Amino acid sequence: MPLEDGLPGVSGLLGPDLLAIDNAGVMWREDTEQAPWATQLAGSDRVRIGAGWNTYNRGAAVGDLVACDASGVLWFYAGTGKGTFAARTRIGGGWNVYTQLIGVGDSDIDGRADLIAVDRGGSPWRYRATGIPQAPFARGELTSLFNTGSYKSME
Repeated sequence: MPLEDGLPGVSGLLGPDLLAIDNAGVMWREDTEQAPWATQLAGSDRVRIGAGWNTYNRGAAVGDLVACDASGVLWFYAGTGKGTFAARTRIGGGWNVYTQLIGVGDSDIDGRADLIAVDRGGSPWRYRATGIPQAPFARGELTSLFNTGSYKSME
């Protein structure tokens, strides 16, 4: 499952963190930092988040984490601020109509990270974050913020 962090500090540190899933389905986090004079990020030792992540075929970091399973159910994992995630919350089914999930940060300038979902026709749908863990996103809306037809893949 492709995953990118997109937002700094899942671990609470200053730099962006990298989340990756190995072939056994174990998620790992690598914390990074970038000194103002450095041209590259410096990585630390990786930290094991947990197993079972091969259940999902798509995911995105939106400050927290969302992941879609093979049956099209989207799950929400709230970040703990300590580099781990709370137990999952079911967002809902029907998400298998989307080919990509992209954590885009705050697209509507309300202080919360939003989600873009790209349908099979290449149309982008914006899901605005609500800040409510039990219902983390408002109803999707077709958006012109991203012209996905110009790209082969967005992650």
